[in-house]
Amino acid sequence: MKRTSKRQKITATTKPKAKGNIKKSSNNLLYGLLTGIFTFIINYLFVQDNSTLLQLSINKSTFILISLILSAIIFYSIFKIEEKLTANIAKYTFLILLLYSISISLIPIQENSNEFIVFYNRLMAFQNILMVPTIVLGIISVWIHKAKLQQIINGLYSKKEVQEEKLGIKERIFNPIKKLFSKKEILSTSLLLVIIGISIFTLFYRLDYFDLYSDEAQVTKGAAGYYHTGEYKQWSFIKDKIIGKTYDRARPHLFVVAQSFKVFGISNWAARFPSALFGILLLLIAFFISRFFVRDKTASILTIFSFAFFFEFLLLQHWGRMYAMLMPIYIITFYLAFRILTEKNTIKFLKTTNNSFIGKFLNFNYSLLPLFLIFFYFAYQLHANSLILFPVLFLFSILIILFTKEKKYLFVIVAGIFAILVTWFFINMFSDIRAALRYATFFKGNNSEIYTQLIFGFPFSYTTNLIFVFIGLSSLFIVKNNKFRKKYLILIASSFVIWLTFSYIFKFPVSFRYVSFAVPISIILIIGFSILILKTLFNRIIQISLIALLVISILQSFTSRYNDLYISNFASPARPSVAYKTINKNLKPGELLLRHWGPEIYLDDIDSSVVVMPVAHYKGKPFNEIFTNLQQHDAGWLTWHTHNSLRIDSLVRNYANTYFKKYHGHGVDTTGVEVYYYNKNMLKDTSYFKKAEIFMPTANLNTKNAYSIATWLVFSPETIKTPYYFHNHIDTVFTLTYENQQKSLLIKHGKDTLNILKINNIENRKQNHVVYYQTGGKKGDKFGVFVNGRKVIEKTFKNNISDLVKIKVNPFFKGIIDDIRVYDFVVNNQQIDIIMRYKGQKKSNILYTGNKKFETLFHWQKN
Repeated sequence: MKRTSKRQKITATTKPKAKGNIKKSSNNLLYGLLTGIFTFIINYLFVQDNSTLLQLSINKSTFILISLILSAIIFYSIFKIEEKLTANIAKYTFLILLLYSISISLIPIQENSNEFIVFYNRLMAFQNILMVPTIVLGIISVWIHKAKLQQIINGLYSKKEVQEEKLGIKERIFNPIKKLFSKKEILSTSLLLVIIGISIFTLFYRLDYFDLYSDEAQVTKGAAGYYHTGEYKQWSFIKDKIIGKTYDRARPHLFVVAQSFKVFGISNWAARFPSALFGILLLLIAFFISRFFVRDKTASILTIFSFAFFFEFLLLQHWGRMYAMLMPIYIITFYLAFRILTEKNTIKFLKTTNNSFIGKFLNFNYSLLPLFLIFFYFAYQLHANSLILFPVLFLFSILIILFTKEKKYLFVIVAGIFAILVTWFFINMFSDIRAALRYATFFKGNNSEIYTQLIFGFPFSYTTNLIFVFIGLSSLFIVKNNKFRKKYLILIASSFVIWLTFSYIFKFPVSFRYVSFAVPISIILIIGFSILILKTLFNRIIQISLIALLVISILQSFTSRYNDLYISNFASPARPSVAYKTINKNLKPGELLLRHWGPEIYLDDIDSSVVVMPVAHYKGKPFNEIFTNLQQHDAGWLTWHTHNSLRIDSLVRNYANTYFKKYHGHGVDTTGVEVYYYNKNMLKDTSYFKKAEIFMPTANLNTKNAYSIATWLVFSPETIKTPYYFHNHIDTVFTLTYENQQKSLLIKHGKDTLNILKINNIENRKQNHVVYYQTGGKKGDKFGVFVNGRKVIEKTFKNNISDLVKIKVNPFFKGIIDDIRVYDFVVNNQQIDIIMRYKGQKKSNILYTGNKKFETLFHWQKN
């Protein structure tokens, strides 16, 4: 046996160590340089731009110096310390920054606190500053732990998945279902069933609580037309017949709603039932499709959990439109398209050997093509926006060929380029196609900020979600696994194309509904990447803690919008089912009904001989035309939703407010529907109205409610002859009169001397702030007066006072009236002090006492 000298032993043991030190030093050098450079860039660019918002006063040269020093310190530290310590510093610094980003999204926003909003905006600004360094540290951490990342991905995207691709369609559909009910999947199955149970509640609870609104009116008319006649034509609920107007928008949805009407009858609930049902289907389908793409049980469960509580999804699933139906159909279409492109041909008569042309360039899974075409047809029929799938597939083919070099994707790219050229040719040739593309701006518009939040704003805030997406994107370069790359690249392509298209290429009216069909795919991407990153970097306790924060974030977003979803409809606060009852009950044959949009279904009790005319469409019809229509009938009704008032000609609105009897709407009740009655006696000379009365403040009130009326008044000796009053053109119901000789102010309701207030020691020619209030208008309710912030008198109504009245300033009043404010509650001393302080200030209809706001029903100021 040959003996080894001591010198040889030392050499043998030290050489590998030296080699390791060189490797470690080179790694540390790389990490140090990257971190130092990025620190300099972030400090110089981002902190400098936000220094004002962060209340920092540092000049440019100081910033450069700080950035250089900080970069040098970080570079030196990372270069010198041990590799394990380097990894932990990067990882846990990333964790701290990530927790900061998550915590900002969990802070409840107190809208009524100006101080808190300023503070919150500063926190958000700092979060945006830290976004890029968080991403950089995350990428560095993933790079350091790339061996573990590779192991996890290889475990998820193993040879077993390759074997699954060889299964037939029947097995591919039913095997996951069988697997779901196996002992191994008992936890996942249990959680899935629990989430579906919860979702049934969140979807069907108060499904018909809100009245039909917006385009639901068209859907119910179209579906009712198909229900009654089998034709896609609109049904008139007033005339009880087809009105001859074709309505075939989203035919599959209309058909399903018509079937719902057959089973449940025509109602709000039946119109929305299909949307809620497809919300359940979305959960089931998304669970399996999420498992297919991200291959992780935890991610799939969290995905459908987020779907069950996502406000934007729930809103569409409580709405009788096609969007809830489109979501599951589109993601199935998306899934089938991916499989067709990425899997190999299984049809035997097509030669797919490696050397054949088909094998090189056309080796796709053609067996799924018929199924894809069926689902795509329904997706396109539901909404033309589903065509965006093809740009997604085009971008995906470009990306995947860069990673895999598979020649077959060249065919898709060439076909895509050809399709672009043909489309461009037809756009230039045919004006009809150009008209159809009227929303295309091609980078002239910019809605990126809004659509970034709409597409990437859930389940965390969009900044946190983008952190996960960009770090996850880096893993595609770090880990070599083509199955993993393909599946995540298609998810990335979908999210990016949707964002780019709606941010810069098309300028639709901004709304979540237009991108809703693709957002499930973005959420699958975000949750898939986030779980992958957490499992790569952190131990089980930290993973569970961060997943718990994700669950809290999802639940908090739901609870914060609970009121909007189940209690008050923020999208359309109108209740025509209540307001239209007055019209149904009182409208007589031969009278006129002037209306604007609104669900006709709530007017189905009126006589079919009634003349129905539009008072406006997107723009109001001119006052002269409306007035001519009014004169042609002895009596009639006008109605529109309060939130659509700006679509009505302002002269029409002011004329109705001034002369007609108002039954519902702003100032009278909370139905959110303006309802006026008129007869020929109420039609006054329009020339005088146009010249003078339009400038006089007029408001309609229901004196059974609580009110406060505040104003600045200066009285003159002549005021007794020309009082300040409220009236209804039949009887003066509320009069405020100044008695000069007695220096007293009288407030009287109608001709009744029982309900009268007298305030003494009011000097004439002196400015006073007067507030009248009442807790209601029934016998026993209180009413009183504040003068200059001090309560001077309070009494109790001896009997009931009038119902519907108008408040109107007498145009011949000899004193001075200014800053008239009407509130639908009794103001207190603190609020009166604030009102008096804001005298003469514009845009002060919303005021604050502490953190609580109070808003006027009506507010007038002198010009």
